[in-house]
Amino acid sequence: PLEPSEKISLSFPKQLFKSKQLDAMSYWTMDSSTHDYWGKATYSFDFELMPEQIKACQILHLDQVRDWVRIKINGQGLGIVWSLPYQMNIPKGVLKDKNHIELEVMNVSVNRIRKLDREKTAWKNFYEINFVDIQYKPFDASKWGVTESGLKGELYFSNR
Repeated sequence: PLEPSEKISLSFPKQLFKSKQLDAMSYWTMDSSTHDYWGKATYSFDFELMPEQIKACQILHLDQVRDWVRIKINGQGLGIVWSLPYQMNIPKGVLKDKNHIELEVMNVSVNRIRKLDREKTAWKNFYEINFVDIQYKPFDASKWGVTESGLKGELYFSNR
């Protein structure tokens, strides 16, 4: 597993929520203050590699991604991961002895929709369409559980 040099920073844009320092990668919805959040958050940390490790680090693997992640290592954008297998090829020359990784995660809007329905906010205003569920009853997400959002588990490198 990829070992952070210090704690993992979890930050939200425009300081919507207080930044957090994490001991391990975990979903941001573990904190009740972010249950209803729909948007982006960034996990970041520094890590070190020995010269012999760098040669073997060709692919970055992520355990759990909810729902997509944009990966940057040492300021270089590598791309977006959004489906299984959660992995990204690492071009030669990107990794150094000392490295910084940024993982910008975006979730889907299901938790926001859940909040809007709990608050009875009118959001289903569509032209010439009735918004119903599978049983043709008015759609209502207010009783849905929280959908996990963010990253969870370990990151690790491999050569395949």
